[in-house]
Formats: sequence, C-alpha cells, structure tokens
Amino acid sequence: MSYRIYYLVLRILSAIRYAVSKWFTPAGKLALAGLISSAIIGLDTNLNTAYQAFSLLAALFLASFAGTRFFRATFTAGRVLPRFGTAGQALTYQLHIRNTGSKTLRGLRFQEILPDPRPLFAEFRDQAKAGIALGWNWFRGDSYYRYWKQLMAGSRIADPVSVLLPDLRPGSGAEVRMEIVPLRRGRIHFTSAAISRTDPFGLLNAFATIPLPQSMLVLPKRYALPDITLPGTRAYQHGGVSLSTSVADSEEFQSLREYRPGDPPRLIHWKSMARAGKPVVKEYQDEFFVRHALVLDTFLNGEQSELFEEAVSVAASFACTVQTQESLLDLMFVGAEAYCETVGRGQGQTEHLLEVLAGVRACGDKPFTVLQKHVLSRRHSLSGCVCILLTWDKQRREFIDQLTRLNVPTLVLVLTDNTRPTTIDPLHDPGKPAWLHVLETGKVQEGLARI
Repeated sequence: MSYRIYYLVLRILSAIRYAVSKWFTPAGKLALAGLISSAIIGLDTNLNTAYQAFSLLAALFLASFAGTRFFRATFTAGRVLPRFGTAGQALTYQLHIRNTGSKTLRGLRFQEILPDPRPLFAEFRDQAKAGIALGWNWFRGDSYYRYWKQLMAGSRIADPVSVLLPDLRPGSGAEVRMEIVPLRRGRIHFTSAAISRTDPFGLLNAFATIPLPQSMLVLPKRYALPDITLPGTRAYQHGGVSLSTSVADSEEFQSLREYRPGDPPRLIHWKSMARAGKPVVKEYQDEFFVRHALVLDTFLNGEQSELFEEAVSVAASFACTVQTQESLLDLMFVGAEAYCETVGRGQGQTEHLLEVLAGVRACGDKPFTVLQKHVLSRRHSLSGCVCILLTWDKQRREFIDQLTRLNVPTLVLVLTDNTRPTTIDPLHDPGKPAWLHVLETGKVQEGLARI
C-alpha cells in the first residue's frame, strides 16, 4: 500500500511542477513565491502588514489570468523531420507555420509538446522493489524519489523545445529552424504543438494548441573504434549465403547437370528437363566465408539502466565499424524472444542493425541461458564472436568457456561502473586473458582505444 501512496504523491508533485513551469513566466514564478510567502506570514493581520503584499499580488494574478482569456490564435503547422537522429547529437528540422486567423499575432513562442514521461504504477513499484532487494542504502541516496527520477529520465527521449516566432499577419506563414538534442536512443513522439504569449503583466502564459502527431527514430550513440582485427577465419557455411537469412535448407546455386542416381527429386529443373528430354538437376555449392556474431547481453536489473545504454552504444559502434561487404554479421540478443539479425553480403544494411538497436529493451523475465543456447546453436557457422556483457559472473564465464572449448574465437567486453564494480581490474590484473576487456562507464571511449 505504501508504494501506491508514494506513487500518488510523486505523481501529483510532478504535475504541479510541470504546470508551474508551463503556465508561469520567470517573473510569474517569483510573484507566486511572494504570494505564498505573504499568505503564510500575513495570517495574523494585527501583527504585520504582509497581507497587503498578498492582496496586491493576488490582484495582479487575477488581472493576468483575465488577460490570458483574450488570447485567440488559429494556426496550422508542419514539420520536416530527418529520417534519423543520434543520441546526444543536436539535430535540426524545419517548421512551417501559418496564421489562419484574422488578426496579426506578435510576441509568440512556438513549443513542441511531448508525451507525459511519468511512469506507470507497476513500473515504479517494480523499480522500488528491485532497489530494496539489492539492499536499500541511504548513504547511496536510495529513496522513492530517486527511483521516480530514474524512471522519468528513462522514459524521456528528449526535452521539449521552443523558439520565438516572427510576427504573423493574417494568412501569412513562416519557416522556422528548430533544434533538438535527443537524450537517449528510441523514438521521439511529437504529440501536439502550442503557440504561447505572455499576458500584459508578464506573469502568465496563454496557449493555443493543435494536435500535430509525428515521430522520429533516434539511433544509439556510437564510439570511434580503433582498427580491430576480429577473431576467427573463414568458416564452412552449409547452404551458402542464402541460408544466412533463411530457415529452410536452401543452398547457393552453381550450375545445371544431368541427373545421377540418388539425386533428390526436389533438385530437378523441370524447364530444362522439358527442353532436353531427359532429367536435369540443379547443382549447388556450399561456401566458406567470414561470419561473426555480435552478442548483446540484455539481462539486467533496473539499477543498471545506464550500464545497459552504454552496452547498446558499444554494440552500435561495432555494427558500424565491421566491414560486411565480404562477410556476415549476426546481431544476437534476447528480448521478448531470442533474435538474430543478419547483415552483410547483400543480406541487409548496417542501418537496419542500428534501427534494431534503437529499440532493444532489457530482458528481466528470462535467464541468461536463453542467450547462451541461442548463440551455441549457431556455433558451427561462426568465424568468431564479439560478446558485450553487463557483468562477469559464473554464468557468463561458463558461456565464454564453452565457446572457447568449441574453438570459436571470442572477444569479450564487460561493462562496469563505480557503484557496482566488477571483480576484474580493467588495467592492473596480469592474469586477465588477452581477449577480455573491461569498459568503465564514463571512460568507454578510452577503454575501446586500448583494445
């Protein structure tokens, strides 16, 4: 029951904070603070004259509120968005706006309206329970408000942007350059647009809003990688390239030849048989080429959300760097199910992997063994593996040991942070294998440069 009480209190406080930031100007916020202070101090009118300040400020707010009622604006607007953005990098887009009313509009500000970032009750409860299960620590700053802020930050892809508009005469329009900085990967959903103007006293904002739904995909942040020679050499690919994205046992076509006893009927080329008057079959060949697996660990708790984002960024960096003209790259991870996305040799573009990584989510309801079995089931076709792990524990060590015993060359990158350090010393452990690298949050670029 306490979870629901805390949730309702935090939700109400967030709503009040949003309303104050939306409706009150900086001068209005100062006047509001004075109004509240004078109301508290001036409760006893016989002891002080603070009630006079309260009366004056209350009258100003009433006049300002009345002034906002006279603001009327009708307009149309449209955005020209780029196809993609990148987390942490500013992107620009064009806004087309037109005044469809009968009056000239001056002193306007255009503002984007994004979805409500407040979490659902189930998300808040699960986050708080996970934190308590890990050991509630007041010295670390654990509190319900901290988990609320984490969830708010995790659901906010970008902050709303606003820009001053030129004067708009009736029927005229303007083209405005907008700039937004995506905070993290995902999809930015623009829900509506608003034009605001302050009241004559400069205390309150008046708004005119229209629905303007649109969305844009934000790709993960990427790091610069040094020239890395990935482990492994060419491996036998049963079925050739066509099998790399196919479930059926198809093969790479080579030529036609005469039928030999024992050839399966499914290989008969019926058109050639009709022309030649005798059985002709299709001959296939299996190929040897390089095929790497990019394995992303998605098994984590809520406390590791930033760690997970760094892991996705490292995976995106490898997806952009690995040359796939003459090789295949399989991105393997577990979400609602086990996924394997393949690019290279004409089977797909790197942009596709980045789009997949932009939407990948953590998996909290399945064991790590699901990913382990998923990767090992494809071990015979792999030239090597790049594993991006969120921790280094017994399960993950056994997984890497299995790959080693199966002669699958592996490069392992373990993400860590200061709050939950790994037992591996990233720099000073002489017994650390050469294929194992530790990347610390905040120093990921430096860690990648040492590979």
